[in-house]
Amino acid sequence: MKKIGIINLAVVLLLAGFFCGWSRQQAQAALLTNASADVVIGQQNMTSNSPNQGNIALPGANTFWGSREVTMAGDKLIAIDIENNRVLIFNSIPTSDNASADVVIGQSSMSGQDVNQGLSADANTLNYATGVFYDGSKLFIADGMNNRVLIYNSIPTSNNVRADVVVGQPNFTSSSANQGVVAGANTLNQPNTMFSDGKKLFISDWGNNRVLVFNSIPTSNNANADFVIGQADLAGNAPNQGGSAAANTIFGPSYIFSNGKNLVIADRDNNRVLIYNSVPTQSNASANVVVGQANMNANEANRSGAVGANTLSAPRIVYLYGQKLLIADSDNNRLLIYNSIPTSNDANADTVVGQPDLTSNSPNQGGSVKANTFSYSPRGIFISKGKLILGDYANSRLLVYNSFGSQWTIGRNHSKTLSGGEKIKVKKKKLEFSGKKTTYKKGYVRIYRNGVLAKKVKIKKSGKWSASFRDTGSAVKDFVIKYYNSHNTLQMNSETYTLGINRGGLNAATLEKANYTGPAENSVGENKSSPQKDWDFAGAKKNAR
Repeated sequence: MKKIGIINLAVVLLLAGFFCGWSRQQAQAALLTNASADVVIGQQNMTSNSPNQGNIALPGANTFWGSREVTMAGDKLIAIDIENNRVLIFNSIPTSDNASADVVIGQSSMSGQDVNQGLSADANTLNYATGVFYDGSKLFIADGMNNRVLIYNSIPTSNNVRADVVVGQPNFTSSSANQGVVAGANTLNQPNTMFSDGKKLFISDWGNNRVLVFNSIPTSNNANADFVIGQADLAGNAPNQGGSAAANTIFGPSYIFSNGKNLVIADRDNNRVLIYNSVPTQSNASANVVVGQANMNANEANRSGAVGANTLSAPRIVYLYGQKLLIADSDNNRLLIYNSIPTSNDANADTVVGQPDLTSNSPNQGGSVKANTFSYSPRGIFISKGKLILGDYANSRLLVYNSFGSQWTIGRNHSKTLSGGEKIKVKKKKLEFSGKKTTYKKGYVRIYRNGVLAKKVKIKKSGKWSASFRDTGSAVKDFVIKYYNSHNTLQMNSETYTLGINRGGLNAATLEKANYTGPAENSVGENKSSPQKDWDFAGAKKNAR
């Protein structure tokens, strides 16, 4: 009898786990170390990385020059093309290399690339846009060098659309840092990106070393933030509040993310990620856990030593996915995956993508660009329908990994408590959801499955709610739970729950991408200690925020 190969044996064991009830636990899938991407956007193939595919002065619908943050709006993929001063919208996640975008924001056509379209700032222009986020209703763009955040009340469907609201400036034609004066509740200095749960808005105000929090989404220009994270008050803006790193300070925040319970901040120039066990409600809050450093007072890149499983160098993106934490450890040219959200300082990552092991950090692994390498990246992370999309900055491309997998796989007649406290139970021909939100009692819950409303129910006086709706078959599906008050006004979106619904027909092998072919994890890469880099794209040198 022939021997069963190692990979086949692993699949057999994985399948056996499903049918023995293992799936009711947390059989979360993830990429393995040194995984290769399946699709490249912005380049013709996986071994090309020239800005605008070699013609810097002539961008096209299929090119990038410095790819950054990404987000999804339903089936639409939305991505920052930073050096071309634009945002590209793809009507669906591309399934083959070199796909063309459908809509451009910030330029009048796909061939435009000038700062503010060669003029001054306006509602339809961009200047070194750095971040993009969609909250299920509105689109937000961090227009970095115009020192503002633009809000679009709906996703643009044609080129050159004008924003509806501006944050950080009194009007659409102003663009000075801190409005030409000093930091305040209504000013911004090179904002990096933002996050919203549909109710609150968080802005990483990079140049002011703070995160601004708006308790409601601004509907008019020049709105004031309600409180600040990283500073004692809304007038402060010194790095680490003028002193050394601490649990309540920030130095150059790059990204914010929340699952409704935890708030996570990429504290870039402190070379760390801060985790708050609950979302702060007032200024000067202290983080509970630090990742990348031994304690809250340390802030050296790679801890002044060699790169390892517990070090960071200028982390730029954080992302929560079920119980997993993903960190774009950009100046180490890698994506770190933690199988559970750290609850104590100095945690080790479990998996690395972009490098052969957890002790290497060379751009493009010290060679030429490939499907498994990054260069001063990644600077964007988003997971949708089990696919992982990364912005590979200096390689001027987006990478798509088709099988990152579901957050949890849940078998028939089994249940799971989700990150936000909601509970799901899988039945033969339906799904049952329940939860308790006393804050929104007498309000409403809407459950969306793959972007389509599946059920609306009322929240009881006790705050409890439950809902069930028809659902058959086995598949990986996205769910979002939206909470409304008694006046039917949106209060909060849950994170997007990507769940593997397994009623016996879901192939477990599709939930795990096993393509690691690199060497054992024992080599040592170069050490980089500078928390800030300049990158020269064929003569166009800019600070690589």
